[in-house]
Amino acid sequence: IRKNGLGIMLGIKGDRKPLPFIEDAAIPIKHLPEYIDRVLKFCKSIDAPVAMYAHASVGLVHVRPILDLRHQDDIERLEKIAEEAFKYTVEYGGSWCGEHGDGYVRSPFIERFYGPKIYEAFKQIKRVFDPEGLMNPGKIIDSPSIIHDLRYGTDYEVEPFETVYKFREEEGGFPAAVEMCTGVGACRKSNVGTMCPSYMATRDEQHSTRGRANALRLAMSGQFGPEGFTHDSLHEVLDLCLSCKGCKSECPSNVDMAKLKSEVLQRRHDRHGFTLQDKLIAGSSDAARRIAGWKAGMVNAIQGSWVFRKLLEGIAGFDSRRKLPPYASESLSMWFANRPPRNGAKQGKVALFADTYLNYQETRVGKAAVELLESCGYEVVLAEVGCCQRPKISHGMLREAKLEGEKTLRG
Repeated sequence: IRKNGLGIMLGIKGDRKPLPFIEDAAIPIKHLPEYIDRVLKFCKSIDAPVAMYAHASVGLVHVRPILDLRHQDDIERLEKIAEEAFKYTVEYGGSWCGEHGDGYVRSPFIERFYGPKIYEAFKQIKRVFDPEGLMNPGKIIDSPSIIHDLRYGTDYEVEPFETVYKFREEEGGFPAAVEMCTGVGACRKSNVGTMCPSYMATRDEQHSTRGRANALRLAMSGQFGPEGFTHDSLHEVLDLCLSCKGCKSECPSNVDMAKLKSEVLQRRHDRHGFTLQDKLIAGSSDAARRIAGWKAGMVNAIQGSWVFRKLLEGIAGFDSRRKLPPYASESLSMWFANRPPRNGAKQGKVALFADTYLNYQETRVGKAAVELLESCGYEVVLAEVGCCQRPKISHGMLREAKLEGEKTLRG
């Protein structure tokens, strides 16, 4: 429940977001209700809404004031709330850092919390083990102000631009979709779930969902220079994204990096045009339709050969270590049409969308789906209406995908 609550909270629409700067205060249980009551009353007195989630049994209620740090008045609210919450924490004998790390958020309070003698001891230890101050500077000791180097400050501006996707303007459009990332870092997990496969493989921050969101934020705020979204550095960061949409379901903020990537690639194509690789992938559906059947065996043998794969790598950039998906010797639609008629459907009709992979390449999956549905008492109608446009969408060919997709819908 707590994790789901965090996701819902981080998905709040609008410019103001729940910010984690006082959420780690741990208060003795007997004083916790009074502490929370005082914090909430203070936030209300300065017009700062609050979101909360908790594991209160250990004295922790994660309080997140909802602010927009692009406005000076909310920056001032942040400072006031932090000071007030710190004062209450000390008063009740709590810990300013109960569960998480100190970092930039809590380090400015370390000297006051522990006192000058212990703080000086911290500095001595730092000088012994890190005399040059190279390791994680600005944490624990000699830290800057809590409002230093804000991700979004008063000078943060994004110029509006038109998108092919319909991002809801009332929710902030494309910029707000990027800014949904709050830096939690759940995309850096490496042992469970789907998000984020490229980070799991590389262990490189830039290939995580958070890294890509930060790069997009830099681009749209002008920090990549005039090239912005078409900058080669941004393209490199997005390149290993598989468009699997693992982030859409597993990120606490539901950041949809696949959708954002497609939009950015469209802008890059508008400036630089399509590469040969883009064109080959975009045409893969038509190629599959023409090849599946009696030509499949010959084509599979040729494209599976080492010579062909090296040639394709040289001219189009496809890694020669990866074999191309083979074509089926009999399409799903042909198999379906040649079957003897089925009788006895009792549950009604089900339309099965035969996309490119199902119809011309992974036909065994389509056959299994048909047989499963029929065994459950349904009459299956094979909807052979063309490509789902996923190849074009993944490669940022959104206008072409829209035109072809409209034909599919009319199909």
